[in-house]
Amino acid sequence: MSFPSPTTFGKIATLAGLVGILAGCNGGTTPAAGIGKVNQNAYGLSQAVTFANWPPAAGAVPAVSSFDISFIDPSVNQYYVADRNNAGVSVINTQTLTFVTTAAAGKFQGYKPNGPGNSPATNAGPNGLVPIGNGIVFAGDGDSTLKVVNVNTGALLQTQPAVNPYTGAALPATCGAPGTPTTGAGNQRLDEMAYDPADGIVLAINDAACPPFGTFYSTTAPYAAVGSIAYTTANGGAEQPTWDPTQKQFIQPLPTTIANPNGEVDLVDPHSFLVTKVFGLPSNCQPNGTALGQNETLFLGCSATGEILTINATTGAVLNTIPGLGGCDEVWYNPTANRFYAGCSNNASGPVFVVADGSGNLITSVATSTGAHSIAVDPATDHIFLPTQKSGVQVYTH
Repeated sequence: MSFPSPTTFGKIATLAGLVGILAGCNGGTTPAAGIGKVNQNAYGLSQAVTFANWPPAAGAVPAVSSFDISFIDPSVNQYYVADRNNAGVSVINTQTLTFVTTAAAGKFQGYKPNGPGNSPATNAGPNGLVPIGNGIVFAGDGDSTLKVVNVNTGALLQTQPAVNPYTGAALPATCGAPGTPTTGAGNQRLDEMAYDPADGIVLAINDAACPPFGTFYSTTAPYAAVGSIAYTTANGGAEQPTWDPTQKQFIQPLPTTIANPNGEVDLVDPHSFLVTKVFGLPSNCQPNGTALGQNETLFLGCSATGEILTINATTGAVLNTIPGLGGCDEVWYNPTANRFYAGCSNNASGPVFVVADGSGNLITSVATSTGAHSIAVDPATDHIFLPTQKSGVQVYTH
């Protein structure tokens, strides 16, 4: 399938159609305006866009800006950030590169400093998010709930709890002993998610529970849970899923499992809520982010520091490696430029973002700053959006 030219983006009526294109282009690509007319490999910092309380005033808590996942919806020229400083979903206009609003501000858990019973990794929020069209954004909160936000009106439309299906009498030994299955707010944060537009379902992950689990939510109001899945052998959380429209499966990375200590990639059926395939990784990746390109090419943001992997999402075969770079979290695919991107804030030699071609070959890496783990790319311009702790959302252009 050919990818539409940039002028077609404004004619895409629904995000459902767009998500299918972004996640599963097969065939040629049409370069966006400007791409190919400048040095394609020289990404430079253009500007930084700040929100309210970014960065906080001297002596304020938190001392640095706190955020998690970010996402672009090019059909409405909007970029969304899980903004914990303002406890809401902050919005940037991707054409004017200006801050628009923080939707549902104050309705999420917000920033949680490390301390007794608190941690950004367990009960802060918002965390993961994904737009489903018409200004509606699903976002996970630190109290194990899904919050549905209208970014156009700023309203919080609905709050739905996560559903933990694990009912075992005892947790797997890898979760620690003694222990009992988590329930309610004890499931901790609802985090990263992916959207299946074909079935109107979002898969949202509770990665801090043990074992981690996912809840399948309807994208039709009242956005109720329709199923759930427990990853009972996972002993290192569960990370950024991706929808695969070709296989009609969610792609779920698990950083470590009992059988696959290097990590594995599971395919999950949105109807049966079961794992249908498991691909163990042959080298130490411990995958966090996933992004799907052409011809079932799957780019893995490895949280381990040794390499970045590209595999085939149908067979699990390794297609490519980028040695010497890692410590990555969110990753992205731009089908217009046919490029992958990774936010690698824990890279061993210092924080970077990575750009690779559609086969997973390294194009460039650019030094960033502490905590810059969340990345999203505008397919019309190839502008890279990267939130930072002290200077707002940095926008890189070329």
